[in-house]
Amino acid sequence: MKAFLFKISLRLKRLIFFIKSIKDYIKSGFAWLILSKEHTSFSVELSKDSENFLARSISNFTNLSYEEILKIIYECNTIEIPKRKRSIKFSDVDFATKWDYRILSVIFMKAYSVNKVYELGFNQGRTAYLINQYFNQNNNMKVSYEGIDINKRKGAFFSYIENSNFQKQFIDLEQYLSSFKYFDELRNSLIISSTHDNKSEKALFDFFDKNKIYPKLIISDKAGVDSDYFKFVNKNNYVISVFPFIDRTYFIKPNFISIAINLTQSTS
Repeated sequence: MKAFLFKISLRLKRLIFFIKSIKDYIKSGFAWLILSKEHTSFSVELSKDSENFLARSISNFTNLSYEEILKIIYECNTIEIPKRKRSIKFSDVDFATKWDYRILSVIFMKAYSVNKVYELGFNQGRTAYLINQYFNQNNNMKVSYEGIDINKRKGAFFSYIENSNFQKQFIDLEQYLSSFKYFDELRNSLIISSTHDNKSEKALFDFFDKNKIYPKLIISDKAGVDSDYFKFVNKNNYVISVFPFIDRTYFIKPNFISIAINLTQSTS
């Protein structure tokens, strides 16, 4: 009888845990459904623990201290996005300052004095907005940015950017690369690969291979070992790290973002 009651108690404990987990998930899900307008490429707010983990990890392989990185994160979090009327352009945009993995761009640009950014798949332009605002407010480094995306309905945050050094194009990545000639700029730049498309990712890293281009910094949302990004950076001796970006409410699935740093290949 004791063994039977013990087994029943274990099942009840598991059931209680299950119900509590579902309850918490549904609660955060309803909050997201009401408060967020995004339907793809979700942005998330990081917890303080996540920010501290990020700062501690990055300080281990850059010239920035833990305190300096926390300061950058804090400065990013003070950057606000002015609200606009819900026009078609802004219909699926969140105005909250949810910078998540985009903070990596600012941190590594500062750490390695990189002032040229190519973002391949800019979506609403949240990364471009953050970079422009941050370096306008907190640093005298002159930054230039070029972003491409195939979806002409995207790019809402570019409406806020009045910087002639920030440019965007609505074009297919393969078409863009076929006429690209500024190889030296690519070699000394930050590449943000976020097309969310395997074919485009393969085209990008085949292009780098063919032209012997080894960008200084690469950020990719394709962190798996079978991705074309990973195959490229692994065989070319980049320093690679992967960071989990976890939603503070635990509703949005964790996003794993990789950063690769060229410390060995010639950039010129």
